[in-house]
Amino acid sequence: MNMSPFYSRALAVALLLALLAAVPVFIVAPLIDTFDRYDERIELARGLLERYEAIAAESDALQERLNKLRLGGASADTYLTGSSEALVAANLQERVQGLCDQKNCALRSTQALPVRSEEGFRRVGLRLVLMADTAGLLRMVHGLESSTPHLFVDTLEVRGTADDLGGDEDDRLGLEIRFDVYGFMQGEEA
Repeated sequence: MNMSPFYSRALAVALLLALLAAVPVFIVAPLIDTFDRYDERIELARGLLERYEAIAAESDALQERLNKLRLGGASADTYLTGSSEALVAANLQERVQGLCDQKNCALRSTQALPVRSEEGFRRVGLRLVLMADTAGLLRMVHGLESSTPHLFVDTLEVRGTADDLGGDEDDRLGLEIRFDVYGFMQGEEA
């Protein structure tokens, strides 16, 4: 095919312009998209880094508090005291009974839990079953957890039961509450 020099040059210029137009579309645009994805990943990594640094800073403060507690830096009323674990459990049971009386809860049963060693302390606890309404439950848990020596509520289980005291057209409902309450004594030996 014989083309005139003008058409040959025009075709060459058109192909050159098409090639120059294809470079941004097929090479530059994918590179820009890749760089944008990298920027997003970098921002995500920076956010994660900030959160990890905050957690690490908090971890150091918590470790410091734990070391202070282990070295006896806590106040004397932080821990349960008594000459034996059985006596401490009995005192704890007496305390719980007193709280039940104050908070309008009916203590149905208590069971002493085995004493366990945890990180240099002895954990003394009771398993409780009591009856109360919702407000009584809230007052009881608050009374236990806000008292000194420090007590902790664990494995809380609440069930609604029909109240035997009176049956109008609607049976009044009570709550049967089961949970463990425990505190700590200083010293490793159980």
